[in-house]
Amino acid sequence: TICRNINSLFMLQKVYYQLYELNKSKKPAEALHYFELSTALHDSIFSMKKQEEIMNFHVLYETREKEYQIEKQKSDLNRKTRQIITLLGIVVLLIIIITITLYLRKIQTTRNKELAEANNTKNKFLSIISHDLKNPAIAQKRMMDVICENYNQFSHEELQNQMQLIRQSTDLQYALVMGLLEWAQVETGHFPYHPIRFDINDVIRNCASLIKNQLEQKQLTLKYKTDKSEHHYVFADKMMVETIIRNLLSNAIKFSYPNGIIELNVSESESEKQYQISIIDHGIGIKPEIKMKLFTLGNRSSSGTMGETGIGLGLRICKDLTEFNHGKISVLSESGQGSTFSFTLDKFINQK
Repeated sequence: TICRNINSLFMLQKVYYQLYELNKSKKPAEALHYFELSTALHDSIFSMKKQEEIMNFHVLYETREKEYQIEKQKSDLNRKTRQIITLLGIVVLLIIIITITLYLRKIQTTRNKELAEANNTKNKFLSIISHDLKNPAIAQKRMMDVICENYNQFSHEELQNQMQLIRQSTDLQYALVMGLLEWAQVETGHFPYHPIRFDINDVIRNCASLIKNQLEQKQLTLKYKTDKSEHHYVFADKMMVETIIRNLLSNAIKFSYPNGIIELNVSESESEKQYQISIIDHGIGIKPEIKMKLFTLGNRSSSGTMGETGIGLGLRICKDLTEFNHGKISVLSESGQGSTFSFTLDKFINQK
């Protein structure tokens, strides 16, 4: 009863066996009963042990199977991770190769474009030289030949007229040569760039004195009002700025009507970090189709109000030199309403 209460079949089987031993000599029948009970319990215990071993083995098998599945999943996950990393590496490599290819193609396209522009510029340059430089030289030779062959037949006034024509042709040739030299220096990067601090008023007054004869020939008035005590200090290449202003003033004179007015103004730009220099004429103005290609090389210059000719390089040079000095050049004009050419220069930051 105690063994049953504590659920100990092994002890109960031992008790039955002891009872069998005690009764087998005196009470064979009762001993046989205990022996049968003991044997039955022994078989039952043996069967339970086997079942327990089987259960333990089954649990062990399932545990190991689960561990195997977990390891397999980990291995599969690692393999997939490696595959993903490899795939990502290949994708990144392809992106890098494509980017480099596109970049190199862009560089090649840019170089081809630059080469095409350079060839186009060279052709235009040669065209200007062959046409504009040749024609004045031919005209001078012909006039000189006529004078030499018929010198005694010319009156003083006729000789004077012929010499005046030669002088005009020589002036045009000189302007052409100087313009070509300036343009060639800019285009080849041989125009020295030395930015300094200077007062733009000084440069304007100097340029005004250089074009005084041109103004007098057309009886033009240059209006530039400024207080001598007021300074406009800029940081730029002084020689380049003189070239820009001189070219723009000459351009304004060329297209102004005689007895007219040319205005020159200096003001602050909208950003207040630059000065804007504007040259205003009240001449023939510019047609829209001409204004679109005004600063391009090879644009043929129109004749002035008194038949003045040009080579079409001045405004291109002004544009390039302005951009050298981190500025911008612009034009406002309508046909018959005059023109306003403006360009900007950086202020000298530490001016007092």
